[in-house]
Amino acid sequence: MSNEVMKIDTSALPSLEALQEGAASAAAQISAGAGETILRFQRGGEWVYGADSVEVEENSQWAIDPTTIRHGWIRWGEGEVLGEQTVPVTVARPPKPDVPDDGQLDDNGKLRDWSEMFAFRLICMTGEDQGTSVVYSTNSHGGKQAIKDYLTRLTGQVSKGSGEVVAVVELSDSNYTHKKYGKIWKPEFNFLNWLTVDDMNGPGEEEEPPKKSRKRTQKPAAKAAPEEPDEGEDEGEEIVQEEMTEPAPRQRKRRQRQTA
Repeated sequence: MSNEVMKIDTSALPSLEALQEGAASAAAQISAGAGETILRFQRGGEWVYGADSVEVEENSQWAIDPTTIRHGWIRWGEGEVLGEQTVPVTVARPPKPDVPDDGQLDDNGKLRDWSEMFAFRLICMTGEDQGTSVVYSTNSHGGKQAIKDYLTRLTGQVSKGSGEVVAVVELSDSNYTHKKYGKIWKPEFNFLNWLTVDDMNGPGEEEEPPKKSRKRTQKPAAKAAPEEPDEGEDEGEEIVQEEMTEPAPRQRKRRQRQTA
């Protein structure tokens, strides 16, 4: 893992007016790039990242890069992404693409459809993973609600005019009992404070001291689970694989990194 301190690209930051308008628009609409390290919310309420499913350190703090918020559409196959179309949040979301007749069928025998998705980049600020950059993208009901909450808060911050538009959060979760599936876990962001881009980037004059090596048990790389809607509540709530019940007792053990 790289020790390089990640910084926000200030050249990509839109005007505060454009950011406010785009965030408000995206929040009202709510009902990763190749080579990026992907952050995922797993069954049982655990946040992991990367191909080895490294668990996020408990109570670590992450900064959300507001220049990287994207929205659009994703089409899941059997454990793989069949297509993805996203644009920056400051641009109107493109129309939902047509479903191609490519023989990719879901469990009901219908062609796999496109789902609304949102994504952004986070940078770890504290702890073992300080400097780690990840991308969180979701098309699940709970994930979109968490992002809607973030966008609503971001809109409020922009309107203050202070320039504090970088949210610092802890990655958390909540749960509720579904009458059919039992306990359902949902991703959440606990908001700690807000920084300006300059606060986040700092002067950049001091080098970060080398980190102590640590061991982690690596897991075999697994295919990403598609976030396809499943049967929901009578009220029409979506239940997706990201929020399915976890039969085993929940654990929060930190995996140790494997040394070379």
